[in-house]
Order: sequence, then structure tokens, then C-alpha cells
Amino acid sequence: MDADAALHRRTYRQVLADAGLDDELAATLYAVESDLSLNAFADDVAGTLAALRRRGVRVGVLSDLHVDVRPAFRAVGLGMTVLLVPPLRSVAERRLHRVLALCGAEYGTRR
Repeated sequence: MDADAALHRRTYRQVLADAGLDDELAATLYAVESDLSLNAFADDVAGTLAALRRRGVRVGVLSDLHVDVRPAFRAVGLGMTVLLVPPLRSVAERRLHRVLALCGAEYGTRR
């Protein structure tokens, strides 16, 4: 469901409607759930990632969230190179080979 933002929104709103919530409340709850400024990292995340960067440890984040997580990282001073892949039409589609190619890795290896 997170692989498609429109599907995520429809599903979330439908679940809330099925629970008896009106459209306005469902829309408000969805907006809050999708607002990264209201879903902060744990207190030690920024410091941990910064320390890893200083040690030369390269960290990548793979996300299929229905919202763009890059602003959350920038807000704590952790900008990153980003590879945007086209939205999935199906969860069976494979796109992460593009990430592996950039890292010089092959699927299933521990390099």
C-alpha cells in the first residue's frame, strides 16, 4: 500500500470511513499522519547518523513511504544523495536494482 501514494490515501481513508469517521475527520487524520514534522525521528537518530558519517560509514535509506522523507533528514542537518525511482504500478515490480548498480553491488550479495 505504501508503494503507491494514491492507493495509500484511498485505503487509509476507506479504513477510517469503515470505522465510522466522517470525511472531514478522516482527511484531517490522514494529513497529520502524512506530516513528517509531526512524526519526528527518535532523539538519537540525527546524532547517530552524523557520527556514522564522520567515521566514513555510508548509510542509505530505502523508503516506499507515501510521503517524501528527504525533508525530515534535511531538517536535522542530514542531507543525502537521492535516487528517485518511478512509482510502482505493482508491488511485484522491481526497481531496487538501480540502487544496487549505483553502489556497485549485486542482488543477494553481502558486499
